[in-house]
Amino acid sequence: MNKVEHRILEGNIGVKQVYDEVADLYDHSKYLYWTRRMEEGEERVVEKWIESLRSPLIDIGCGTGRYVVKKAVEGSDQ
Repeated sequence: MNKVEHRILEGNIGVKQVYDEVADLYDHSKYLYWTRRMEEGEERVVEKWIESLRSPLIDIGCGTGRYVVKKAVEGSDQ
């Protein structure tokens, strides 16, 4: 049987640490099945909406930044 280690992370520093640790895996994690399903529906709406956006854009703590990265890449092609 696998032993699972648990840690208690408290306060703002603990929250930041958790997000820092999962940030690289979050958009691709197979363990977030229902999150992925909701995001699929969200993405169709958001993708259509962001097509109309122009520079400059600012991302103010809105998740992982995957939409703003797409717009930045588009902007670098122009």
